[in-house]
Amino acid sequence: MKTNSRFWVHLYWLLLSLLLLFPSNSFGQVISIDEFLQTNLASREITETFSYDCPDKYYSSTHSDKYLSMTLSRPRTTNTKEGSKAIYDPYRLVIFNSQGELLNMQPKYEQFRVAGFLEGDTDYFVLAQGLGDQREVGIYDLEGNLVKPLHCRGYIYCSPTGKFYYHSGGEGPLTIYDEAGDREFTIPDGGYEYRANAASDSTLLVVNRNILSFWNIITKEKIWEREIPGRKAIPDGTMLSPKNWTVG
Repeated sequence: MKTNSRFWVHLYWLLLSLLLLFPSNSFGQVISIDEFLQTNLASREITETFSYDCPDKYYSSTHSDKYLSMTLSRPRTTNTKEGSKAIYDPYRLVIFNSQGELLNMQPKYEQFRVAGFLEGDTDYFVLAQGLGDQREVGIYDLEGNLVKPLHCRGYIYCSPTGKFYYHSGGEGPLTIYDEAGDREFTIPDGGYEYRANAASDSTLLVVNRNILSFWNIITKEKIWEREIPGRKAIPDGTMLSPKNWTVG
């Protein structure tokens, strides 16, 4: 199975954010990612709790502390200038907990993704799906039943328990939506070069070129911002991709 590159992009920014937020000593020096992993994860043991025989190609995944969703894909033949070519389309969604497969469903539309998990007294997942101009986002229970439709559209993410929703990089302005999916406000630091990650149900970390900022979603105010040391600013109009990263 191929590893989803988006997963590693998100992991990279999460680790980078943690390194910047939690200095390694009283002088506030930033430790390397290798040192962080060795210091914080060296004692963790990996134990297989279940295995899964993936029947088709792996397409993408989303995870939380309790759940893992995996999107499966199947081949479709398309004609190109070079002749017939097999491409892979998502077609089925599987969700696991620590014991194994929890849900296996085929969404309504051909294009879909799990935007995140909402964990509380009862756990849910957020599913975005659509085809062409027809787009739907909704909260589903872990049996695959729609619990609540959301008004926001597009490639969104959710805060830990769904107090707000947001876009994250490369899809347009950094727009924040409320619990119902209605547009709340747009963060001016957003753009086509940003990445965002909800740190809690009221705060959001934003990386925009070489600036890291921390926002209070409730007050709609920036708490602080700082320049990322050793990382060059990316020119306007350039997508933030691994080939453009420069990190000291």
